[in-house]
Amino acid sequence: MIEPGKHVKYFLRNGMVLEGIVEKDTAAEVVLKALDGESLIIIHKPAEDIMMTKVVLTEPISEERVQHNLTEAQERIKAKLHEVQQPVDDPELQEKNLTELRQMVLEQERQIIVNKRREHFGSPGAARQAVPYSNPLGLSAYSPRPKQKSIAQKAADQEARILRRQFSRRR
Repeated sequence: MIEPGKHVKYFLRNGMVLEGIVEKDTAAEVVLKALDGESLIIIHKPAEDIMMTKVVLTEPISEERVQHNLTEAQERIKAKLHEVQQPVDDPELQEKNLTELRQMVLEQERQIIVNKRREHFGSPGAARQAVPYSNPLGLSAYSPRPKQKSIAQKAADQEARILRRQFSRRR
């Protein structure tokens, strides 16, 4: 049994996942307090219904503690956003800051699209196959085409076919 106050996730036989803080955990019933604290969840037959229990040992890391690797453009946008959020008495300056911020965001979005296109299609000078496509036989769709036979090879093949037909008719 799990001690009260623990943060748990119960995986039930019907596919549901219940998450909350344990209020009561006995063989007869389990009572969970919802994470928002506004409701209780009661499982009447935990031995039959619960397949697996996950006890959450650490609380989720807040966004402030996580350090992101921001690009230079993202750093500039973040600085501009903080500048725009500061109250300014001059409405023209505020409007100018907002316009600059929108332009910076648009430029970053364009750069992201360019990078994704380059990653998927390659650059104009060096096209790149992003996905190894194949056919149902497992052969690559980009395998080299067979070389064209020369006129002499075609004539020799034609002659061989004629000889085979004549030989098969004689039997």
